[in-house]
Amino acid sequence: MLTGGGAPYPVVFGAEDVHETMKLNAVQGGADEALEACRNITGFRPESWVPTNHYEEAMSRNKHLKAGALAAVAPADERG
Repeated sequence: MLTGGGAPYPVVFGAEDVHETMKLNAVQGGADEALEACRNITGFRPESWVPTNHYEEAMSRNKHLKAGALAAVAPADERG
């Protein structure tokens, strides 16, 4: 129904498409793990909030993580 009936069934993907999708999936998995680690360090919940009594500590940790990430990717004069 989504294709208007013109697509072959079952859908077949070429080896190159599968390979590229697997590479993208690995990159996404790494990004997901990094985000989860940052959440664990700062105390942010998946909904992007922290309990009020942990706010100051979470913001301090977040600022530290952000500074470290910026330092890792760009020289100080390019960070703006």
